[in-house]
Amino acid sequence: MEQGGLIFTRGMSSAGRAKITRLNTNGALIKLGRGVYHDAEEFHLLLPSEQYRLRCLAAGIAGYEVVGVSAAALWGLPVSHIYSRVDVRGKPRVAPGLLRRAVPPECVIKKGIDGFEIPLTTPAATVADIARWYDMHEAVRVGDAAVIRRLTTIQALHEEEKRRYRRHGSPKMRQALRLINGLSESLRESDVKVALFRGGFPPPQQQTEIYDVRMVFIGRPDFLYPERSLALEYDGWNKTHGYYGNTADRAINLERARERRLVSEGINLIRITKDTYASGVWLDELKAMWNRGVPFPQSQLRGGGPAW
Repeated sequence: MEQGGLIFTRGMSSAGRAKITRLNTNGALIKLGRGVYHDAEEFHLLLPSEQYRLRCLAAGIAGYEVVGVSAAALWGLPVSHIYSRVDVRGKPRVAPGLLRRAVPPECVIKKGIDGFEIPLTTPAATVADIARWYDMHEAVRVGDAAVIRRLTTIQALHEEEKRRYRRHGSPKMRQALRLINGLSESLRESDVKVALFRGGFPPPQQQTEIYDVRMVFIGRPDFLYPERSLALEYDGWNKTHGYYGNTADRAINLERARERRLVSEGINLIRITKDTYASGVWLDELKAMWNRGVPFPQSQLRGGGPAW
């Protein structure tokens, strides 16, 4: 049987199963899970993230309860690394390529994915478990995205935190969940937030609107320390290559004009790029500028919230 590019041995005759085994041995088919195969040539044309998602899907089709980063992949959440094994719950013995995890049974639901009923953890449980087992960056990225997409809520995350209070990795989990607030509008904003936390900085404000002295809106930087008139922005691809129908040149000019207005109001702005983020120089710039500013007038600020 074949469905959605997946080939199943369930219901096949002995001769049919033998043929699938030969094709797998010869490299024409790839085994994704127990009784689940895929055309090898087509599989290798897929992005690594989609290949991993199919492996997670195959585990669920085979009857395993999918958890952790593997459940995140099936929920369509932004997993930053391509992992070699699929996280599954329970069973004393699991097949090669699977990683057995301990998860409360009440956290597992069934979700229709690509025409299959897959057992997997809820979005809130998925985030909480990633926070226990993986790096903080991974947990905050996935958690912020889940909240922004309304797959879960901060309250639901707190409930999962309580459920895992004495489980392995719970201190690490509590630390990561503090940083998830649904205010990060990109993956890199989540990364910057984690870097600020790990760097020992106090929590900045996120997505706070800044107005000039005439109360005309200027902009909404990613992060703001109002008591120091210090803002940080991550310059993603859109800001230099055009967005909302703007050309690249117009996008750059609009950003520069906005930056000049912020500077005119007394805001010191640190722009973070892919390169400066990777090198960490933006953190050095932040430390160097930390004591230069004066408090920004609260009357010219609106909205936003603390990063943690």
